[in-house]
Parts: sequence; C-alpha cells; structure tokens
Amino acid sequence: MTLEPQPYVAGEVASLRALLYSAVQDREAVQRQTAELRRELERVRSTGAGNASSSRAAGGSPSLLEAQLAGAVLRAEEAQRHLEERERDLRLTTKHAMDLQGQRDQL
Repeated sequence: MTLEPQPYVAGEVASLRALLYSAVQDREAVQRQTAELRRELERVRSTGAGNASSSRAAGGSPSLLEAQLAGAVLRAEEAQRHLEERERDLRLTTKHAMDLQGQRDQL
C-alpha cells in the first residue's frame, strides 16, 4: 500500500499551518509578558529613584528585585527573538510546502 503524494503534502501543509499558528500565539504571549516585565522594571526603578536608598544615592548597586527583573526582561527578550526566528522559519517552510503542493496539483 502506497501513500498518495497529494494527500500527504496537503497533510504536511495543514500540520505546518497549525505549528505556525501555535508559534504566532507563543510569540504574542511572550511579547505581552516582556512588555509587562519592562513596565514592572520601570516601576521598580522609578520607585527606587523616588525613595533613593542610601546605597542607591551613593551610586551603589541596584536592588535585588531590580536586578532580578532586569534579568527576566533579558531572558524574555531572548525568548521573543527565538520565537520570531521560529515563526519566520515556519512561514518559509509553509510557503515552500504550499508551492510544492501547487506544483503537484498541476501534474
């Protein structure tokens, strides 16, 4: 028993579209989380500047919370870049699969 090429390609295209949709959803969620983390970091920084603890006022290190938030923002930005690359790759792969499907449909 052999598989028909067209249903196989159509199934692959459908799978790629589902993966692409999921990647877009993931990227959008990470964008929202990154923006939220940035807002929280800015809030902590502005609160810290307003309260100006003696170590901050003397040029000391940022608070532990500020440092943790800054690290979380960096990790979220890296995750966002990774998801953008994945989305771009899936878009290209989906387009290629659709082109192949179109060529097979013409045969």
